[in-house]
Order: sequence, then C-alpha cells, then structure tokens
Amino acid sequence: MHLTPFAAYLAGQGLSTVLPGFRRSGGAGGYPETFDDVARLVDTLPEGRPYILAGHCSGGHLALWCAARGLLPPGSPWHTSTLPTGVLALAPLTDLAATRRDGLSDDAALQLMGSEEGFDAHMASVDPLTLLSGAGTTGVPTVLLHGEVDEEVPLTQFSDYAAVHHDLRTVVLPGTGHYTLIEPGAPAAREVADTLWRMARA
Repeated sequence: MHLTPFAAYLAGQGLSTVLPGFRRSGGAGGYPETFDDVARLVDTLPEGRPYILAGHCSGGHLALWCAARGLLPPGSPWHTSTLPTGVLALAPLTDLAATRRDGLSDDAALQLMGSEEGFDAHMASVDPLTLLSGAGTTGVPTVLLHGEVDEEVPLTQFSDYAAVHHDLRTVVLPGTGHYTLIEPGAPAAREVADTLWRMARA
C-alpha cells in the first residue's frame, strides 16, 4: 500500500499506528463493499479506547464519512452512535458531486459508486458534505489539513466543507502539494504528526 512508508513514519514519531486493508474502488470494492469494510473495521476497535481516524484524499473522504455515521438514518446498516474520538482528513474529497463533476483523482467518485445510476441512487448515504448539511456538525472533533498548492484536490473541496461544518479546525500549509502531506520526513508530514499528537492529547 502506498501509505505504508508514511504509517511507518508516524509510528516512528511515537504514534500507535494501524494501517487497515479494505476492498477499494476498481477491484472487489466500491459501493457498498468499501463502506461495509470500513464500518466493520471501525466497529471492531475496542470500545472505550480513544482513537483518531486519519485519511488522505479518498481515505480522507472515508474518515469524514465515519465521523458522519451518526447522521445516517437509524435504519441504515452503517448507522452508529459509537464514533471516532477525532478525525484528521488530509486533502480529503469532501464533496462527491463536485468530485464527479470535476473528474478529480481519475474519476474517483464514479469508480467508487460504480456508475452514474449508482451515484445518483446512493450518494446521499456516503457523501460527507450531504450528510453534514442541516446538522452543522458531526459531533466528532475534526481537523482538515490541505496543501495550498495541491495539484490533485482543489481547495474548494476544503472550503466548501468548512463552510458547513461549524466546529471544524482547518489548516492550509503554504507551498505544500497533494502528496507532500504523506512524504515521510517532509515538513508537511511533520505537521501531520504534530497535529495528531495535539489531537491525542486534547
């Protein structure tokens, strides 16, 4: 997995780090399997033990979705009242409609949802921005961290989500691109580690 070196870097900074595997878009995953797997992974964590869920790009989308699972209808198989202690989303895809419209990350939204028809039918249950609309907060302490010169995910994904989430902390790193955030040893990666430590100690 491309995040293995970064996970090792975070562990080297003293952070207890788990890098889970799950079915992803373009293979055996997509809707609903990816969400089934991620929900199951989070739900198997020991109850009462604090943890921060972090993700980059599409992983940031999934982390924000996990924070919003309490906003799903009670009849949803993914609804839960047991939420992460905190979420750190790095250059996340927060708005699947805009992701589809702009063809971001190699059409990540359509890859995830499988088709235009699947997108329209199911987006409301898996889109962080849609779930958040009307609620104003997930109730989970959340930090959005984005590079100022991100070449993959535009800052509008960051700012549109921040405009709706009323108690969100936001950080824009000057001169930082999309992948620099997860480059071990880079100043941006150090900021990620420091942010995780601050969240863990809060």
